[in-house]
Amino acid sequence: MTTDYWKPHEPNGAPAWNRSQVLHVYHRLGFSCTPAELSRSTEMGFAATIQGFLKPESAEVDAIEASLIRQAIDRNDVCVLEAGWIRRMWHCSNPLVEQQTLMWHNHFATSFLKVRDCDAMWSQNQLFRRLGRGHFADLLKAVLRDRAMLIWLDGDSNRAAHPNENLARELMELFTIGEGHYDEHDVQEAARALTGWRVDDSGVHFESAEHDGGIKTILGKTAAHNVDTLADVLIAHPATAERIAWRLCDHFLGTPVPQVGIDQLAGFLRKSDLHIDKAMEKLVLSERFHSREEMNQRFRSPVSIVVGGIRELGLHEETAGRPAVQPQLAASWMASMGQRLFHPPGVAGWQGGTAWLGSQSMIRRAAFAQALSQGQLSTHPYRTPEALQLASASAQLD
Repeated sequence: MTTDYWKPHEPNGAPAWNRSQVLHVYHRLGFSCTPAELSRSTEMGFAATIQGFLKPESAEVDAIEASLIRQAIDRNDVCVLEAGWIRRMWHCSNPLVEQQTLMWHNHFATSFLKVRDCDAMWSQNQLFRRLGRGHFADLLKAVLRDRAMLIWLDGDSNRAAHPNENLARELMELFTIGEGHYDEHDVQEAARALTGWRVDDSGVHFESAEHDGGIKTILGKTAAHNVDTLADVLIAHPATAERIAWRLCDHFLGTPVPQVGIDQLAGFLRKSDLHIDKAMEKLVLSERFHSREEMNQRFRSPVSIVVGGIRELGLHEETAGRPAVQPQLAASWMASMGQRLFHPPGVAGWQGGTAWLGSQSMIRRAAFAQALSQGQLSTHPYRTPEALQLASASAQLD
């Protein structure tokens, strides 16, 4: 009999629900927690706290965030766009939505360095937020029509007469089935299926005259494939569920999951038609997620140390006599540590793990804690000596 790797967590057993468990949940599913959130969730208990993360996010948008996004798009200023997203991470009603948006930003890694269009980058970000919790098929099909992605991987220059294989290759290698499950012929045929999409100032358009409508064989499936039928073939392949299961574990867990765990989560994904939030619920309600062996076993990313560190000190909110930290400055510190939003280092995204702990990054983390303690991240100096704890060894783990 096969053991259930994702058996449900029993909060009344060991370890019991306590402040350490609350911090663990908020670090992994959100961006740390304020003292008020820590106290409230400790009192609420395990079930209510977890369900709070799994609920839909409110549609309300913070007015300052909305203003930042408008400015970023009007001026095509990606630095302001980064600040707008950080503002949302600080103040959104459900931080798990933003963690999942960040995960998809890393999975479908797209950089402003080539796209050069804040409107396109934010539209993609909103796409991840809107569709990233439902069926993966819906998200994938939308990404293959996304303006930023088409520019990033040359999909807008993919013509029937001259197919461009960039998007087709990364679609198979990184977004869905992974290496070892396709060959060069599959890539060539997939490129033909993706022909005909164009990007201009008014958006994305399909030009049938530039599409190769001929018969194609992709992963053994023969038809007059187009973007949707190609996506369907890839979604149906069992390796896609394994890839998504791995992605969820890689983003939300700190220690490697053995193949049996990946296989079981992938099997659950297939039964739910690759519904992301159903798999997320299974993961975050599992004994594996809440085990002592999992706690404090992941190196905090720059997003976690900067966005989360500021939240846990309550410095993201203005109080009487104390201004809030400026999200633009937070964004610049995060970038100096190696993680700049909207600028993943390549098509494979950020590596994570020990890659965050290079000597330069560690120096910048210590400098960040010092600057925060001296009030250098707000418009008016306000000393916060307790911020120095963010430079400690224990603060680098979650």
